[in-house]
Amino acid sequence: MAYLGTFTEVGTVDTASIADDAVTADKLANTINTDIATGVTAGTTASAALPKAGGAMTGAITTNSTFDGRDVATDGTKLDGIASGATAYTHPTTAGNKHIPSGGSSDQVLTYDSSGTAVWAEAGGGGGYKSMQFLTADSGAWTKPSGINTIIAEVIGAGGAGTSKNYGSCGAAGGYALKQIDVTNINTVNYTTGNGGYGTASNSNYNTGAQGNASSFGNYMTCNGGTVASTSGNAWNNSRSMGNTALGGTATGGDINHTGELGILSGGSTKYGIGAGFGNANTWGTNPHSPSGYGSGGAGSSTSGYVLGSTGAGGCVVIWEYE
Repeated sequence: MAYLGTFTEVGTVDTASIADDAVTADKLANTINTDIATGVTAGTTASAALPKAGGAMTGAITTNSTFDGRDVATDGTKLDGIASGATAYTHPTTAGNKHIPSGGSSDQVLTYDSSGTAVWAEAGGGGGYKSMQFLTADSGAWTKPSGINTIIAEVIGAGGAGTSKNYGSCGAAGGYALKQIDVTNINTVNYTTGNGGYGTASNSNYNTGAQGNASSFGNYMTCNGGTVASTSGNAWNNSRSMGNTALGGTATGGDINHTGELGILSGGSTKYGIGAGFGNANTWGTNPHSPSGYGSGGAGSSTSGYVLGSTGAGGCVVIWEYE
């Protein structure tokens, strides 16, 4: 072994110790790794160092690089944009966000109830015809059955009376209207059904009777009653005298509006009624036939007897109900 420089011995030199304290590559690497793992520097005490196994930091940590490949500043900005309480999620209940309703059975399907809402219904009846109400009371209220969304309403005015005595004629039919109505948000609708015009008699040659009364369904439709003939006559068949033609009742408000059928040789007829025929001219005291059904005109007579023209048939309201 060569030694360069001045060597002065003071005391005893232990060659074994010199060999043990030699700086080797393994000793140097071990010292560097230990300092890196513990964070020990020249100015750091062992008690303040963070162990390799981890621990709690008491101060803020900053970096000009990334942690585990993540950009903390960018990710922090995204987190700042999350609303407070965002984890407390509530599913919206507006149209388009509603869940399938509870209930139902293997034979049912979902059908429209209102905007964004479905209900269970029979597979063969969803959106189709379900029931009908035939209303003939003087007045009342139609009440919507459960599950009904659409109706088709028909209204017929009452028939006019027939006239009698020397110049007779038959009454006309009431007006007719039909309308389809969305009743999704409607539960009841008031209605009226007119009474038929009442037949009268007198000792004069001209007996006019009375016009039929109007029928209506809410503010949707109104159908007037059939009229009676005017009091002027014309010879007919050399043995009977008849008044002029009675005009049918008018109708308004429907998708379809029809004026009632005329009354002359027989009372005007309707979809739901048949007008009465003209009376016998040669029989004293004979009362003319009565009309059938609803809205049809009464019969007149030209007999020389003291008789009544028959009363017109009352009006009606018919409601066809659909899911």
